[in-house]
Order: sequence, then structure tokens, then C-alpha cells
Amino acid sequence: MRKLLNFALALVVCPALAGQQKAVVTAGSCSSATHFEAEGYTIRSVRVEDPFSFIPWIGAKVHEAQTAVAGLSGKPFRMDDVTKPLNSSAFLPDPSDQRVQLDLIVVSLENCDDKKVDVVYWVVSSQIAPVLSATFEAGAKETTMPESSAGVDAAGKRLRIFPAAGYDATDRLFGGGTLDYRPAKGRGGLVDHLGIAGLGSTSMHTVSANLSGSRDANDWLAHAQWQLDYTNRSEPADATLLSQGRLVGQFSAMTRPLVKLGAPLRFGASLEGGNLQSNVAAADLGPDTLASSGYGSAKMFAGGSWRSLNNRLSASYGAEIGSSNANFSVSWVKQIVDIADDWTLPFGDHRSVGLESRFTGGWIQLPGAIPEAAKFFGGNREFSLIPGSDWVVRSNPFIRSIPANRLAQTDAGFGGTNFVCLNLTASVVTWRFPLVPSEVTSDPGFAELLDSQMKSATSIVRTGYLTKEEHFQAAAAQLDSVKSSLAALSDAVTDAQKSRPGQFTQLFTACTSAIKTASRRTQAALAASEGDKYGSVAALLSADPMEDRLHKVQQACVAGLNAELHDDNIAARAAALESLHTEMERSFAAINESTASAQADAEMKYVKTTMNTLMHQVNLFSISPVAIFDVAHLGPANSALGTRYAVGGGVRAGLVSHVEFTLGYAANPKRLPGEGKGALFFGMQLKDVFE
Repeated sequence: MRKLLNFALALVVCPALAGQQKAVVTAGSCSSATHFEAEGYTIRSVRVEDPFSFIPWIGAKVHEAQTAVAGLSGKPFRMDDVTKPLNSSAFLPDPSDQRVQLDLIVVSLENCDDKKVDVVYWVVSSQIAPVLSATFEAGAKETTMPESSAGVDAAGKRLRIFPAAGYDATDRLFGGGTLDYRPAKGRGGLVDHLGIAGLGSTSMHTVSANLSGSRDANDWLAHAQWQLDYTNRSEPADATLLSQGRLVGQFSAMTRPLVKLGAPLRFGASLEGGNLQSNVAAADLGPDTLASSGYGSAKMFAGGSWRSLNNRLSASYGAEIGSSNANFSVSWVKQIVDIADDWTLPFGDHRSVGLESRFTGGWIQLPGAIPEAAKFFGGNREFSLIPGSDWVVRSNPFIRSIPANRLAQTDAGFGGTNFVCLNLTASVVTWRFPLVPSEVTSDPGFAELLDSQMKSATSIVRTGYLTKEEHFQAAAAQLDSVKSSLAALSDAVTDAQKSRPGQFTQLFTACTSAIKTASRRTQAALAASEGDKYGSVAALLSADPMEDRLHKVQQACVAGLNAELHDDNIAARAAALESLHTEMERSFAAINESTASAQADAEMKYVKTTMNTLMHQVNLFSISPVAIFDVAHLGPANSALGTRYAVGGGVRAGLVSHVEFTLGYAANPKRLPGEGKGALFFGMQLKDVFE
């Protein structure tokens, strides 16, 4: 594998794209002191590489790029020819939301012998959504689905199918998958996703369909999402069968990272209705419990995610108010607290020790009667309070030594009314093949150049926040008046010049030129996009000393021309313009730049974290042994079940281009009569079969 001595990065916030940078480096037998042109080197071969070439559309782009540069083979080495051919931004789809884009090409010169050299183009292109990458769940995906975190997984592709399979003692061997369709989303479109999912075995089934839409905004509320979801499921729970049919409508949203917290907040609500059924005998039902019932409920949830370079923390709270009667009076109130933390300690190259911990607790109050299936059931399958969402608020006691739904019996009957559980998972990445070669990430200049370009991107994000500042908005609000005032001053100067033919020609020309330039800058500011408006307005003022166009109008037309003319009309028009100029300068000076800087730093922190993961931790292929420890209690508090444990281990393996699976066994050291010694767990997630 080649040694890369240098490289170039270009980071920009879409849709504004900066000029792409390239770097030429030498590797292996090639020396940086070699003068390839002067010494008459010939290009032996040319190839293009991209870490995400396993994505079909990127693989096609790599093939196109390979075709584009193939003609260099056999030609005399010319630096201009080598650095021209490729544009790495072509390896990125058009983003549908606010993203920070990384555009990188390294040209490596290798195998220098017999006056011949191999030319290798290494392309890494990523676009990261700063706010969405801040979530706990997004951090988990960075190692398993780096193509999604890098924003290169959906280049106009609308239909994707993801098979899935697994096993546990309750569900037995099950299989199924997800069909994901994303229609073209035009301006103002409300629907951007249609999903159908199903899993089934000889003992269970679950089928769901959902329709959803989302909207991103460069505002305090960064991301909003709505969803309509239908689910039908049936699954065993110890000696009974639990079934549910429900229709859910829900809304959730996420703020931009709050400056004081340095993290975004999430919140949402949902309404659902349907039926909950079980075949529990009346004698086994707890007090205020119905075997089967129609129901309706409202849920509210809130939480936050915090991420640092090697740690992810999430805290969520959810509440459900349910009714099992026709008059919709409150029958039960369910509350959930869910706290998760993932800590990673890197050691060596693309190797790390990970510790995942999660604490969950829940309790139910019963003003009325609750359907059996709405109570708490524990085991080695996780359920979320929020159906069909990437935001996971675990809502059941999760313990890997007991099959799904078999932690169920309490002194008060079947199903629990409160629970607590703690889950710990330790893993060590042992055997791996890095996604981005170590020769890139270990280059001495990498950290310095990446930091420099991140600062450039932070500056662009900061400018975006400045344009939303109230004092900037006040300054920008004067642009129409400035445009009219400049036009009036221009008319006054034209009238004065007509009445004095041949006089003060140079002064008239200087004044007219200053007015025209200021008018063009004003028009550009009025037409500028949000990202460009700050600089366009600043060009009219002393904030941009190289431009300062309104001041230059005063110099040319008042201090210069009208000092000789003493024209009252010019003086009046210039005074009106200067009044606007003074007001804009006052507003601009009052802009709180420190707040904008803090907001930009808070947002870019998550881009830096994601980039660090993609470059230094993600492996194309990896195998990691894992060790687990769980403790869970299902109550009422005096339940004879007491507190249950799980101790075990397994192996986690993943090939990011195709599959991820986990296989393990958890022992049940405090088992009850009739329970097994432990539980085998296995899960497998395949990538899109159409890829």
C-alpha cells in the first residue's frame, strides 16, 4: 500500500462550492525531489480509487473516471496533464438538506523505475449533515453504514430492499426485510419516504407500512419529520400470544445545537389507535387488566444527544396516556426514561475498545384498566416507544439471557407495571481492513490540513448565522432604500453635468463610476442567496475596507465633485444616502459576532466528529469479540422474580458493503423452574439487494 506524503482538502457548505484543490505526492520508490518532467519520465499506468466504490453509482463514477484518465498511459509525464482530469465533486449526489461537503483528490506517483511512473488518483468525497449527525443513532451508523454518514449512498436511487434474518428461542428462526421507496421530492413536496417492512417465522409475524416526510431549515428548528405508520404484529410471550393492530400519526423535530448545551434537543408527539389482544386466562390477569381491548393513546417524547470525539450520550423521556374505553377517559399512564452511552478508546491503527451502556426504566399508573399487551414484557428483543423512527426510546426490560417476551410473570399477574434494566457491552476491534487506507490517515500533514479546512467550513457556517442576526437583518432591510437613494443621486449628478458641459469632467466621471459600482453591489446584495448576503451587504460598508462602496460614493460625489459644484440637489440626495449609510453602519456594528461564532462551533463539532470516525475508525471489514452483562427487574417491586442477570459474549462482524451480523450466547445464572440456562442470540442485516 502506498505512502501518501501530502494531500489537499476543500470543505464548503452546500450549495456554495469552493474551488477544488489537488495535491501531487510521491510514494514508495518515488522521491519528492524527482523532477519527473525534466528527467523525461513516462506514465506507465493510471488508476482511480475511492473508498466507497462498493456503492454501485460511485463504482460507475470510478469507471468513468478511469476511462477519462486512461489516455495518460504511455505519455510523457506532464504535471499539468496529471492534475487536470478529475473533479471529485462529481462523486457526490446533490444534497437535499444543509450539508458540509468534503472534496478531496490526492494524486500519488508510485513505482519510479526505468524512467516510468504509475499515477494513482485517490478520491474521497463526503457531505455531512451537521445537525442530523449529532444524534446518538447517527453515531452508531457511522461504523456500520459509513456511506450513509458520508452522504454518498443515495444518488437519485429511489427503491432499495434490505433483507434481514435472525434467531431467538421465542421467535425461532425468522426472516424478512424492508422495502424503502423515496419518491422524487419537488419544491414543497410533503412525502419523501414510503417503507414496507416484514418479519416472520413459525411463531411470530410483524408487518408495517409507513409514509413520511421531512423538512430541513437553516433555522433554530433544523429538522422536522412527520409519519403515518400502520403495524400488525403477533408474537409469543411465555405461555400466551400477544397481538396488536395500530395506526399511528406522529411528528418529531430537532433543534440546531444549542450554544449553552453544545447539543441539539429533540421532541415529538404521536396519536395512535387500534386493538391490543392476548389469550391470557382470566385467572392469570393482574388487577385492572384486560385480556383484549380496543384502545387509543397519545405519546409525548423529548430528549437530547451529546457527542464528543470518542463518546456518544443520549437521554430521552417519553410518556403515554392511554384509554381502553369508549369515552376516552384516562385508563393508564406509562412513563419511560432511557439513557445510553457509547464510549470508544482507539488504540493502534483503526482499532478500538468500545463500551456500550444503557439504562432504561419504566412505570405504569392505572387510573382505569389496561390491555394486557400494553404492559411491560422483557427479553432479548428491544422495543421502542416511537414506532418506525430512527430515534429509539427503549420501552421494555432488555435482557439477553431470556428469550423475547419471556420475562413476563410477576406476583401481580402476567406482564409488569414497572421495570429497570442496565445493559453493558464491551467489544474490541481485532481484525480489520480500513475503509480509508492508513497511508492516508497517518500522513503527517493530514491533521493540520483537515483542521485548516474545517476552520474554513466553520467560517462559512458562522456567516450563515450572522445573516440571521437581528442587527444584520436591520441593515439588510435598508437595501431597497439605498438602491432608490443611489438612483436619485445619480439623476441629480446627471442633471448637474448637463448644466455644466465640459466642466469638471474627471470629478463627474469619478462620482458616476462610484455610484454605478455601489448600485451594482446593492443589486447583488438584494439578489444574493442567504449564504452570500452577508458579504454582499458588507461590501457597501466599512466592514469590508477593500470595498466600502457607500463611503466611496460620499468621497467621490460630496468631498470631490460637490466641493466644487455646491449643488443643492446633489447635497440633498447625498445627505439622504448618507443617513441610510450611517444607519446601516450602526446596525452592522451592533451584530453579535461572538454568538454566531459559538453557534457555528457547536454545529461543526459534529461534522468534525463524523469525519474523525470515517477517517480513523471505520473499517471496510472487521471482526470484534464482544462481552455482555445485563441486569433487569420486572415488577411490581415485590415480585418473586427478583432481579435477573445475563452474562455472556459473542462475535460481531461486518462487511460494510454487504452485511453485518452478531452471534452470541448469554447465560441465565438466576433462572426459575422451566427456564433455560441461557439464550442464543443472532441477528443479520443485509445491504440493499439491488446494489
